[in-house]
Amino acid sequence: MPILDPYMGEPLSKLEISKTDFAIVDLETTGIDSVNDRIVEIANRRYSPERESSIVFDTLINPLQKIKSTHIHGIQDQDVRNAPTFEEAAHKISGLLSGAVLASYNVNFDYMFLREEFKRIGAKMVMPFV
Repeated sequence: MPILDPYMGEPLSKLEISKTDFAIVDLETTGIDSVNDRIVEIANRRYSPERESSIVFDTLINPLQKIKSTHIHGIQDQDVRNAPTFEEAAHKISGLLSGAVLASYNVNFDYMFLREEFKRIGAKMVMPFV
């Protein structure tokens, strides 16, 4: 199984915060169980202290299952019908995460969902998060 290691730099404990890139992520999902539920939307803003611009990415994801949590985020099954699957978007997503520390409002939740999605396509995700 290939290993997706978006973070390829120094160990997190050796990084200066002023030189650290952050991938700020927000996910919407079909539910709250990262093993059985799936991502339906991913938004990413890349913060890099060494570059002026940030990479911004936001896409719906077809979870290939019914969305149970529409009442939370408003995304309905018909909204994602023609969206790419996670597997189809995985290369772009891994590129946005590469070399950065994952940051989000509920980072444990988002990290678990990303890890499980990569696992489903045969990749192992390893990256620091805060």
